[in-house]
Amino acid sequence: PDYLPISNTSTIDSTEKVHIDDDDDDDNNDDESEDEDDEPVVSEIDPYPDIDRTGWDEEKYFNHYIDDDFFSFISEKTNQTSVLTKNKSLQTTPNEIKLWFGVSLIMKYWQRRWRIPLIADNITRDRFFALRSSMNVQFDLDVTDEARKENKLWKVQPLLERILKECNQFFRDKNVCVDENIMPFSGSLGVKQFVNGKPNPVGMKIFVLANASGLICDFVPYQGDTTLPPEFRKYPISQGSVLCLTTTLNKGHVIFHDQWFTSVKLCESLYALGFQSVGTIMSNRLPKNIRLLSDKELQKKGRGSSDVLVRHDQQLARTK
Repeated sequence: PDYLPISNTSTIDSTEKVHIDDDDDDDNNDDESEDEDDEPVVSEIDPYPDIDRTGWDEEKYFNHYIDDDFFSFISEKTNQTSVLTKNKSLQTTPNEIKLWFGVSLIMKYWQRRWRIPLIADNITRDRFFALRSSMNVQFDLDVTDEARKENKLWKVQPLLERILKECNQFFRDKNVCVDENIMPFSGSLGVKQFVNGKPNPVGMKIFVLANASGLICDFVPYQGDTTLPPEFRKYPISQGSVLCLTTTLNKGHVIFHDQWFTSVKLCESLYALGFQSVGTIMSNRLPKNIRLLSDKELQKKGRGSSDVLVRHDQQLARTK
């Protein structure tokens, strides 16, 4: 057998070792010495650059992701698009774009009864809607037809890259998590998803790498067959998304994931890359030769009992 039990109770000796020879001894004799030398990944994590976020308010966080340079970029692309579609530049400026964002975050009323001087004295209603209908972060003629087919989110790709750049600058804890995140959206979108059980189940699905605090350090937006870079498309999306998000990690992390991602092949791939992983797993993804105690058998052993199987190479363990 590839797996043997090490304990059937809640008390487990963490120092206990189990070694099992493979069924085909003749085929694996050459690898025995290498297996004996294999040790779990315990390498130290190289330090990440960190950002001191002490005292940051909502405005500081917003400016971290969307700074003045990006407002200038939006202004440029908006004017270019206006010339392309209306043969006339909107002549907007970075400050006006910033004003538009501020108004959008507060409210949009110009009626006399509900008039708000903070808004109405700085931008007219017609100008606000003119900017909203022309706002762009990408000039369409800069994107080839091939690039549009490859990236369904090409319209907002500069914005995604800008936010991703700042996310990558955050410090990563030793224990990190990979999960699905839904950005709520009810409009028309070709890659809109429904994920049951999420607080906002309908919207744009994003695979995220996050610290224990929930701070996102990396992400990959879901967009069907072209979600992952070409080198990761040979894997199932549940496995490839995790491997793709590890490219910005140093060796030594422990990666947590839920049953949608977890598979034996994923755990093996992460271990080979220098990571440890922990996750729940669906029973149909386990090798057929694994035999764990049934629920009734565990109930007979008393509350808190568990059943643990460890693979012969000490790299994988299954606990129930």
